[in-house]
Amino acid sequence: MKKCTTKHGCGLMKDESEFDRNKLKSDGLNAICKQCNLKYKQNYRRTKKGLINQMYSNQKKNSERRKLPEPTYTKDELYDWVMAQPIFHVMFTDWEYSGYKKNMVPTCDRHSDIDDSYDSKPYDLSALRIQRWEDNKLKYHEDAKNGVNNKLSKPVAQYHIDGSLIAEFHSGRDAERKTGFRSANISKCCKGLIKQSGGYIWKYI
Repeated sequence: MKKCTTKHGCGLMKDESEFDRNKLKSDGLNAICKQCNLKYKQNYRRTKKGLINQMYSNQKKNSERRKLPEPTYTKDELYDWVMAQPIFHVMFTDWEYSGYKKNMVPTCDRHSDIDDSYDSKPYDLSALRIQRWEDNKLKYHEDAKNGVNNKLSKPVAQYHIDGSLIAEFHSGRDAERKTGFRSANISKCCKGLIKQSGGYIWKYI
C-alpha cells in the first residue's frame, strides 16, 4: 500500500498498482496516484500557461511528423506572444464559460492566408494565428480541399486517350467535384488498377 500525496492528490492509502512507475523515486512510484495525476494534468491544461505549453508541444509533434525543423521560437517566447494577443484572452474566457468544450478551446497554428506554402516551413511567430479548435479544424479541411495542404492528398492530372493533358487537380476529390467522375475510380486509374476512368487517363502528378 502507498499513500497518495496531499499536495496535488487525495491523500488516501491505495494499492501500489494505482500509481505510475517513476524511476526517479526511491520506491519506483509516483507520489500521486493515477486518478489524481490525471485530474491534476487536466486542471493544469485548463490554465493559460498549461494550454500554451500544450500548444507548443503540439507544434513540436507536428513539426516532427512533417519532418520539418522545430519552431523558430522557444516555449517561453510562444507564451509571451500568445499572452500579448487580446483575442486569446477573449477565447479563453469563452472556453471557461462553455465548461471547457473541445470545440471552444483556443488553438495556435500557422496562418495559411499569409503564405500558402506554410505547410513546408517551420513554425514562426510571424505566421501564427489564434482561433478556436472548431474553426481551426474547418480551416484545415478547407485548405486540403483547395490544395493548400497538399500533404493530405496527391495531385492528379487528367489526359485524353492520346496522352494530351486536359487539366490538373489538387486531389482525386477535387477532380470529382469539378468533373463529376468518381474519385475512387480516378484513384484506381492512377494506381494502374484500371486503364481509364470516364473515358480518360488519370495519373498522379
